[in-house]
Amino acid sequence: MFADLVDKFSKRKDIPTIVVGSRDASADDYREILEKETVETSRIEFHIDRHEGHAASVRDVWEILLPRFQCVVQCASDIPYYTPSQYLSLLQLLSRVDFVFHPTMDGGMCPYGSKKPVDIWSGIESQKSDALTKILNRLRNQKIRWRCANMLFDIDTANDLRILYQWMQCLHKNDPSYCPRTVKLYETIFPPE
Repeated sequence: MFADLVDKFSKRKDIPTIVVGSRDASADDYREILEKETVETSRIEFHIDRHEGHAASVRDVWEILLPRFQCVVQCASDIPYYTPSQYLSLLQLLSRVDFVFHPTMDGGMCPYGSKKPVDIWSGIESQKSDALTKILNRLRNQKIRWRCANMLFDIDTANDLRILYQWMQCLHKNDPSYCPRTVKLYETIFPPE
């Protein structure tokens, strides 16, 4: 899933692609994974997370990248079908407010973007079904202007992966959302009968 997502963005010269990896691996480890999947890595920046935990990681990304860019959108690899055009639409929303996001069907949000560091995750378990409600309350309490885009689904379970695979069967292979590596992985794990 990771390679499908990064490949879509790394081909666009107008969108900087920055991979932020777990501190359990090196930038070379991530580069090797992508190159094994034939993803061109020459235009990709790699940063290794300095902190443990989701909230600290999100803050870290904003602290590193917001001084260099007007805004930063973070997307996890569990939404491999996310496209550059969806990203650009999210940026358009962000031009009018301080924080934007796609709600996810399981009660969370991803991707999300901001013009300034916003502590949205501290004390909130991202995998809980009430995460989005708690985050919206936090944004309101901090008087942060926000907008949400269309709802997405993320791949957290084997059943989520099965649903994504079934959807991919309905798409043409040239569709921007199509995820060839994820389809191949699924068929390796769950061979068609």
